[in-house]
Amino acid sequence: MKKILKITAALSVIAIATFGLAACGDTNDSDEAIVQEEGQVTAQEEPTEAYDIMEGVTTESVEGDQIITGNGWRLVMPDTEDWEIEQIEDDCFRVYMVAADKDGFGGDLVTIRAFASGDTEYKDFPSYAMAGYLEKYGKTFVAIFPTDVRFNPDDEGQMVLYNSLLEHVQRISKDNADSPFTVVAE
Repeated sequence: MKKILKITAALSVIAIATFGLAACGDTNDSDEAIVQEEGQVTAQEEPTEAYDIMEGVTTESVEGDQIITGNGWRLVMPDTEDWEIEQIEDDCFRVYMVAADKDGFGGDLVTIRAFASGDTEYKDFPSYAMAGYLEKYGKTFVAIFPTDVRFNPDDEGQMVLYNSLLEHVQRISKDNADSPFTVVAE
């Protein structure tokens, strides 16, 4: 009877661990759970280096531009207080228009996300551009653009400013020599 309980407990731990990984989006085909004779569960994982897209971020004003440099990337935006950057997850940040966000419309201009090498989840997004590849971490940067109204449509000034900022970030592409987002070789 004790052997059955140990195996049942071990299987429960495996099920909980598998569900937890799937819910967090951290499933990895190389992860394996091993049930040892004593009913203990151990995980064998490939070591991965953590990546924080905003680690060491700096800003600098140069000739009317705000240059933001992060962990392996650089973004050039107009030097105004009309927009801000917010980190969403370790591998992701958004650039948004402040006034539209305060009015409850989000103001999202672009989201930059670093996908693991081989991860093509971004292909499901309706509007995106490949922004670059960071070899050091094996990350593919993708610019994800909004597809709906993200500004207050009752405010004409906000609409004009939003469209101007959106036009600026929509130039992001690894194939555009004038892209405001670039990968920084280290």
